[in-house]
Amino acid sequence: MTTRLTPYEEKILDSLVWAARTTRAVAEKCGHVAGGINRASQSALVMQSLKRLEKRGLVKRLDDKLPIAWVLAKERGAE
Repeated sequence: MTTRLTPYEEKILDSLVWAARTTRAVAEKCGHVAGGINRASQSALVMQSLKRLEKRGLVKRLDDKLPIAWVLAKERGAE
């Protein structure tokens, strides 16, 4: 059974279509969420989402270097 993606998770995946990105770059590409949170909180929110997407097999870490760069694990819609 597959779980639906949230609109924000869709934005995260869209940001990774053409390039690997760091967590901060993904956060910047996705824009801020409502509530006026700061940049560090925004990056933490994106990191949590990326880890959830990683567990589902939708994204992966490019390598073990820091900062972590994220890429799509497979073509979307190929589930």
